[in-house]
Amino acid sequence: MKRPPAVDTQNDMAGSSKVADILHKTVTGGLVLVTAFALADVTRGFSVLVKRNMDRRAAAEQAQEQSDAGHKD
Repeated sequence: MKRPPAVDTQNDMAGSSKVADILHKTVTGGLVLVTAFALADVTRGFSVLVKRNMDRRAAAEQAQEQSDAGHKD
């Protein structure tokens, strides 16, 4: 008597599981990449903001010193 071929459920699920795994890795990798770029952009923006604030304060102090020097004369 011949036995029927065994159904390999592992192989049946392997195709869709591989696709799901690749999709999951792609989406996760994309999100990590977007997060890294966003953090770099926010850091760069914050650095520009701080630099501009320092430049404004220095200009205001210089203007104040010139104003004070003008009033002392």
